[in-house]
Amino acid sequence: MMPNLGEGLRSARKIAGMSLQELADRMQSPVSKQALSKYEQGKMQPDSPALLSLCSALGVRPDYFFRESSQMCSIEFRKQPRLPEMERERIEAKALDMLERYRELVS
Repeated sequence: MMPNLGEGLRSARKIAGMSLQELADRMQSPVSKQALSKYEQGKMQPDSPALLSLCSALGVRPDYFFRESSQMCSIEFRKQPRLPEMERERIEAKALDMLERYRELVS
C-alpha cells in the first residue's frame, strides 16, 4: 500500500491520545485544527516547519509519516468495552503501529 502522510499523522495522533485541538495547541509553529484535519484527509500537505513541529509534538521522526501502512482486520474487545472512544482508538492505533514495525523487521 502507498505511504500516506494523512494516515501516518492520524495514527501518531491517536497513539498519543490527542484530539486535533490538543495537537494544534502543542505545536510550536501555529497550525490550526482545521489545517491538521486537512492534512489527515490528504487535502493539504504541511510545509517543512509544520512537519517538524508535528514530529516534535507527537514524538515521532519524519519518516514515520511516510512509511507503508497495512490494513488490519477489526479489533474486538471482550464483551462490551467500557473504554472511552479516544482510548479505544489509541489502543487500536498502537496495536497497528506495533504490527507494522514487526512486519518491517521480518521483511
